[in-house]
Amino acid sequence: MLIITSISPRHKNKENQIAAIKSWQKYGNVFSMNRQDEINQIDKSEYQDVAFIPTTRTIEQLFGIPRVNINAMIDIGILHCKDIFLINSDVIIERLPELKQDGMTILNRCDYTKEFSDGILFEHGFDGFFIPKEYLKLYPPSIYGMGSTFVDFSLPYRMMRNGVNVYWPQGKTLYHKTHELQWSYEEWERTGRFFQLEFNLDRHLLVEQFTPQILAEIKNKAIK
Repeated sequence: MLIITSISPRHKNKENQIAAIKSWQKYGNVFSMNRQDEINQIDKSEYQDVAFIPTTRTIEQLFGIPRVNINAMIDIGILHCKDIFLINSDVIIERLPELKQDGMTILNRCDYTKEFSDGILFEHGFDGFFIPKEYLKLYPPSIYGMGSTFVDFSLPYRMMRNGVNVYWPQGKTLYHKTHELQWSYEEWERTGRFFQLEFNLDRHLLVEQFTPQILAEIKNKAIK
């Protein structure tokens, strides 16, 4: 399995990011995709056994932030013909449940302030995505980047629309130390409008209106 992320050279919780990367390495080979200038800024000694892949496929022209396009990450799995696990760079894997080969597995994170024991399950989205290699080509080109809003809805919803099982194991498996939000309302609304077009939703609905409906549909249809 390839574990794919985009390590931030300027992360607000750098120590947590380092700890997160270390927590993944027993589960697979870790890849970080970044622009070359970001790779040059990262101290590689802090991220041993991570393969850094330079890319120009970012969404910076859309949102002003060089987030790596999610399709670029998926293409790494296609290129290597490997299952992939997509995850944000500061999310610690405490444990992984069984990852089934006949569908996608989605996982929630727990937000904590000091210790895992005070972690509260984040119920408004998903942070870990296991996609077997057989399903990687089902995901079409998009404007989403790693860490973008709505990418966590689009990935499982696309699989469901294609009749692929989506597994949603319950329990606390991923942990994330709280920090300031790194996305804006403008980005949320624009990616929401793209999601609306992507899945041909009622164009008269506001993003605020269809978002809870889509989240509820994903949760209701996912196999627990």
